[in-house]
Amino acid sequence: MNYFEKTRIEFTGFIKAVIRNASIDYKRKLLKSIEHEISVADFSNIPKELLSYDDNSFLLEKDITYSNIENLFTNEKYYRAMKKLSDREKLVLYLTVIEEQKAEQVAKVMNTTKENIWQIKSRAIKNFLNSLSDKK
Repeated sequence: MNYFEKTRIEFTGFIKAVIRNASIDYKRKLLKSIEHEISVADFSNIPKELLSYDDNSFLLEKDITYSNIENLFTNEKYYRAMKKLSDREKLVLYLTVIEEQKAEQVAKVMNTTKENIWQIKSRAIKNFLNSLSDKK
C-alpha cells in the first residue's frame, strides 16, 4: 500500500468518525430541545426513532441532505469547514460516508467514473481539513 492510499484511508476514517459523532451530537441536541418544549406527560408521544440511536445510525433522512450536510455539526469550526465545500464535494461525502455507498454506485448516480469519485472525495477531505486549520 503506497503512502497516498494509506493517507486516503486514514482521512476517510477520520471524516467518518467526525460525521458520525456530529450526527450523534445533533440527535442529542434535538432530543434536548424536544424535552424542553414538551412536558413529561407528553414524553410518550415522541417517535421512538428520535428517542434512541446506535453508533451506526445517522440523522433521519428528512433532517439532512447533501446540500445541508453542514447542519450535522454543532461545532462552529466544523460547520464552517463543511459549508465551504462545493455541492459536488458535499454530495460525494454524503453518498459515500452517510449513505455508505461504494464509489461505483456514486459514479453511476453522478454519471462519472469511480476514480473521479475518489478524487472528489479526497479533494473534499483535503479542503475540509484545510478549512479546519485556517486561523479565521
